[in-house]
Amino acid sequence: MAFSERFLDELSARTDIVDLVGRYVPLVKRGNRYFGRCPFHSEKTASFSVLPEREMFYCFGCHAGGGAIQFAMKIDNLSYPEAVRMLAQRAGLPVPEEERGAPGAIRRDRLIEVSKMAARFFYSNLSGPEGAKAAGYLKGRGISPKTARRFGLGAAGSERDGLVRHLLEQGVTREEIVQAGLTVKNDRGLLYDAFRDRLMFPIFDPPGNVVAFSGRSLEDTGFQKYKNSAESSLYSKRRTLYALNFAKASKCPYFILAEGNIDVIMLHQNGFDSALATCGTALTQEQAKLMARYKQQVVLSYDGDAAGIAATQKAIPILDAAGLKVRVLRLPPGTDPDDLIRKFGRAAFEDLLNGAEGHMDYRLQLLQSQFDLGSDSGRVDFLRQASQLLITLPSEAERGVWGGRVAEAAGVTRQAVQADVERALKQRRRKEQRAEKMALVYPRTTLDKAQEQLLAFLLHSPELAAGLDGRVEQEDFGEPILSGVFSHIITGGRIDDPALSPEQTALIARLLASDCEASQQAFEDCLARVLEQSALRKAVSGGEDALMVKYRLQKEKKRYGG
Repeated sequence: MAFSERFLDELSARTDIVDLVGRYVPLVKRGNRYFGRCPFHSEKTASFSVLPEREMFYCFGCHAGGGAIQFAMKIDNLSYPEAVRMLAQRAGLPVPEEERGAPGAIRRDRLIEVSKMAARFFYSNLSGPEGAKAAGYLKGRGISPKTARRFGLGAAGSERDGLVRHLLEQGVTREEIVQAGLTVKNDRGLLYDAFRDRLMFPIFDPPGNVVAFSGRSLEDTGFQKYKNSAESSLYSKRRTLYALNFAKASKCPYFILAEGNIDVIMLHQNGFDSALATCGTALTQEQAKLMARYKQQVVLSYDGDAAGIAATQKAIPILDAAGLKVRVLRLPPGTDPDDLIRKFGRAAFEDLLNGAEGHMDYRLQLLQSQFDLGSDSGRVDFLRQASQLLITLPSEAERGVWGGRVAEAAGVTRQAVQADVERALKQRRRKEQRAEKMALVYPRTTLDKAQEQLLAFLLHSPELAAGLDGRVEQEDFGEPILSGVFSHIITGGRIDDPALSPEQTALIARLLASDCEASQQAFEDCLARVLEQSALRKAVSGGEDALMVKYRLQKEKKRYGG
């Protein structure tokens, strides 16, 4: 382990897991636990729990679980050392220098510094001959020098290794350039700039550190229009939002989610300073949850073409699942926010923004437009699709209100719509229950359940482990995940041990989150079942007949008073 037990114990003592999780998930206390909606999968009911006395979390829906370190790793896409350092910084606990990082790893703060140097290089190019084409493009799009400076816009020249040579001259190592995602390596091991002949957009993390770049080609044909940095230890496009570092500080109570960098920049330049965008990807659950940390509302302002409408439809349930109130701004067909503002001015966009409609109004109107409600078959198909839409609403009251709208549109009774919705809800719940069972990391046989119960006894009552006295061994657990957890418990391991696989950590969390009456008799009975089944498995694998083995074991059990 890269960090000492003493240091990790101190870190654990200084980290309140309820406070940590509460920064990302609204929690409600029930008994000695806290519950909320899981940040790691979409759900309408709270199946995510935090047990402060155990210093752990567990989701009964997706089976994610662990301690504070695992939560920090999963929620912010951090490595184990990065999560430890983040928690230590939060707790005001210095990290011992000699225990930092694995061999060959470059610290995050150094990579951020290298990315910052690259951003300065691109920005300086913008005012030189290498940036003439990019500067002309910005002028043609109406982006002012002040706005370009605020967003750190720059230019990548045409040289194959202009940035690489510049960074090497500044004392940056080749490996640092590679790990910062600023270069590509050819077959001979030579480094070349990842971006050439492009308008450069630095991508910032929420605190304002440069973590990646997006480059727009200035050629009309033959080039990929936008190119983003490759995934790295600094940058995950699924967890990054362009301009969030600016938008989160806006006094506007809602985010404006646009499709492209230029749209966002033009919106900010015209006073709409809560605008942001995804980074070369469709909206993800991680991005929605990131927005929900800062504001409770989002206005979708995607392009007014068919692709923009489709993207809006996909984004709504993701934002809704993150607990965000969603409205939709309808742009004229074939336009985007940048087009609208440049052609018709700031006031035109503001009028559309003020008229943004609730997402259910938007979705129902789109749905109605797809069917001929003057025909019986059209009404039936509309009602079938509308029922699937209504079951996404979290409360019966909301389903009742919008169900009335659906009934009115289709010319049927409210009771008919309600019956369809209830039927669809039952079908969805059955699917969710099947999905939860499938989410377990191994097929649970009767033997596995007995072994899990034995592990639960040992976790809830550690004193029982002392009385085992070698009666059960790792080999008695057929499933590797279970045998690994058994070994971990017997050796007194921690739930945040990086040697544990995510599946083993989740299993420990699930067993700790379960109720367990650890009486001595129940423990002995469970141990006997595990040992009997283990003996049967070993004998059968050795070539013996299963029925004969069961008969022999039963006779031995009676002989010794079992």
